[in-house]
Amino acid sequence: MVKYRRARVAGACYFLTLALQDRGSDLLSRHAAQVRQCLRVVQVQLPFRLPALVVLPDHLHLLMMLPPDEADYSARVRKFKIAFVAMLRQQGAHEVLTNAKG
Repeated sequence: MVKYRRARVAGACYFLTLALQDRGSDLLSRHAAQVRQCLRVVQVQLPFRLPALVVLPDHLHLLMMLPPDEADYSARVRKFKIAFVAMLRQQGAHEVLTNAKG
């Protein structure tokens, strides 16, 4: 397994890009409201500020500011991904049900 080197600075502002596996999909732009809703849910569980968010068809960019004593942005991203897929499945999004792996 590759061990990535990632900056971990408590209270920092991180620029993150999250991309779909299917780069030809427009899933994120079609479900932008759900993207925002899932980010709000994660903010309640693990606080962070979101100064900027850009939702594009197959990927999104965000600025994530962590609390002064926190450096774990990956936990927030993981929770967001889990919440987003679960919400789409609950709402019956066909492409999530047919393209899911594992």
